Formats: sequence, C-alpha cells, structure tokens
Amino acid sequence: MAAPEDETRAIKQQVIDLYDRAAATYDHVGPRFFTHFGQRLVDLTHVSPGMDVLDVATGRGAILFAAAETIGSGTVTGFDLSRKMVKHTAVEIRDRGLQNAHIAQMDAERLGFPDASFDRVLVGSALFFFPNLHHTLSEFYRVLAPGGQFGATIWGRFDERWN
Repeated sequence: MAAPEDETRAIKQQVIDLYDRAAATYDHVGPRFFTHFGQRLVDLTHVSPGMDVLDVATGRGAILFAAAETIGSGTVTGFDLSRKMVKHTAVEIRDRGLQNAHIAQMDAERLGFPDASFDRVLVGSALFFFPNLHHTLSEFYRVLAPGGQFGATIWGRFDERWN
C-alpha cells in the first residue's frame, strides 16, 4: 500500500537530512563493510565487462566502484536522494579518473531512464527506505533490460538458500 503523499515527502526528507549529515565520512571511517557487501553483490549478480549497471541509493559508491572495476567499457550509473552523498561520490569518481561511472541525484520512484536501459539494477541495504516499495520495484523492473537481473542486499541472518 502506498504511503500518502505528505507522509512520503516527510519520510524522504528525513532520509535526505540523515544522509546529508553523514555524507562526508559515510563508509570512510571505521570498517568498510559497505564496500565488502557492494563487491559481494557485484560478484553474486555476475556483473561482467560491457554491462550497463544501475546502482540505486548509491551512497558513497560501494556498489558503484566495485561495478566500475568490473564492467570495463560498460557503464555504471549511480543515484542517490542525498545531494551531499552525490557530491562526495562525484568527487571520488573524478579523483579515481573513472570514465565509466556516473552519479546523479534522483528519486527511485521517478527514474529518469528509458525502459530496458540496464543489464543489472543493484540496491545495497536500502530497500527499507522506499515508502512506496511496490512502485519503486516497478520502476526498477521498467529500466531492467530483457534478461537483466535485479539484486539487493538486506540486513538479516544468513540463509543457506541464497549462497
């Protein structure tokens, strides 16, 4: 069930405020476990050279940078709702000299991409942030190319069925 529009706006603003405050040091202080799980998701979804990958709720690029190292001539496009996360990640993309990685500020409920644009749509530990999850997942499916794959990490205990 979709959240009422005012409630949805308020939830999104809380997420923006939280991650704007955390952006400067997010996953760059202490253990880099997002980096580990980002690489693991790229591996488990068999991201390979030449693919076009969408990294949803990019944050500081744990999935984006892992995918960029793998795809070669492909592209990885990340987006985040937090303007400051996008700003810091854009600087890191530039500093690493990556030509195959891009980032934008965007809302997952209104993806600015044509249908069937990506071979992989990946989400790292962010599904619980989307107030209208059904609609958001529909957007992911819309931009996923035929034969493409959706992958997400979530918090929870280990389940042998997914190994």
